[in-house]
Amino acid sequence: MDDDIPEIRSSDFTLVELNRIRLLCEKRSFSKAAELAGVSQSALSQSIGLLEDRLGVTLFERTRRSVRPTQIAHYITSQAASILNAVQQIDDHIAEIKGATSGVLSVGFGIAPATFVLNEALGTFRQQLPGIQTHVLVDFPDILRDLLGRGDIEFLVATDLPHLRRADCTGETLYSYELKVIARPDHPLMGMESITFRDLISYPVIGFPPRFPAWPYAGTSQES
Repeated sequence: MDDDIPEIRSSDFTLVELNRIRLLCEKRSFSKAAELAGVSQSALSQSIGLLEDRLGVTLFERTRRSVRPTQIAHYITSQAASILNAVQQIDDHIAEIKGATSGVLSVGFGIAPATFVLNEALGTFRQQLPGIQTHVLVDFPDILRDLLGRGDIEFLVATDLPHLRRADCTGETLYSYELKVIARPDHPLMGMESITFRDLISYPVIGFPPRFPAWPYAGTSQES
């Protein structure tokens, strides 16, 4: 990311805002983007304006005849694609089980997916299926894999590592991201052939900042 682009964090947006930025980037028309978003043109324009004020940046250059995304809008859209795809996949799964009206659903989320999509996904699920009680476990992928194998959870959403594959389970890629480790040459991590998330957090100098809400809940569960 270029130095002239201010720091923008994932916590600065809602999924609705990310989707509206994406639609406006693709259609370059407030009227067409608003139609796809299911809102009025004035409501979309106002929400984008308020978002720009909140972020302190210009996302779209407007003229009477056109809307042109700025470099920042293009960057946000490229980064948001995987998150929006993940949420869509979860919504699709919810639709598949929508025939059920009561009962308990136990699911597992890795730390990263829990950070980015858990709250939105659960909110949608509870609105559409209020009669189903949810039991959500947030933990490391290998622990969630074992819970899935024992039948303690129905499915898991986690980073897709090769050792998570099971012959009796099916998997689907929801989104992808790149994780880079930057350390001094003599750091113990640099001597490893491959570095896992568990390896990273074993060193106190490497960790998530406080804005990552799922981190404190690793190894815990919640019910509703």
